[in-house]
Amino acid sequence: MRYYLILLAVSLVFPIAELIIGKTLARSSLVLLDGLHALAHGAFFYFAFRVSKQVHEEFLSIFEEERRRKLYAAIQSAFLVSGMALFLVLHVFGKISEPEEQNVFFTIVGAGVGLVGAVLSLLILREFKKTREINLTYNVVEIHVHADIWTSLVPIAAAPVIWAGNYLLIPWTVYLDPLLATAIAIWFIAKSLPYILPH
Repeated sequence: MRYYLILLAVSLVFPIAELIIGKTLARSSLVLLDGLHALAHGAFFYFAFRVSKQVHEEFLSIFEEERRRKLYAAIQSAFLVSGMALFLVLHVFGKISEPEEQNVFFTIVGAGVGLVGAVLSLLILREFKKTREINLTYNVVEIHVHADIWTSLVPIAAAPVIWAGNYLLIPWTVYLDPLLATAIAIWFIAKSLPYILPH
């Protein structure tokens, strides 16, 4: 229970801080995307824990337990796909059509906050899994946490390129942040679809 509460706290505090920095200071689609995805895996972990607890308490058959876990994974993935699609339509596409100059320093700070949160989440989740049976729901959450680490590294790597573009007055670099955010969101959607589509 201790690891569960700590992981929930980390999954709330770090993403919210990253979202605030990304929206108000960095003005970065990449940082916002990373924060939203990290916040989602916190919610996914909460529901994974609830489902596992229900499965354990109800003494379900192996077939019914597996069916319920697959259903949960499908719902979780559908939620992520819907969220990414809305983020693209409501935010990123607008940034591509009307790009604004972002603050490179706060982009690195925001993504750094997200990276620390993701690494902590992964370490805590691995300790938590040692106290539980191996199952699909926690494995899906771990996949999302791994993705969070990579999505935190992308804005950090892109920031020097964007800064150099601004300094050298290279016009296309203003599109780099929203275009990379688009590519990552589409990647999230593609990775989630197999859990939704029937095999």
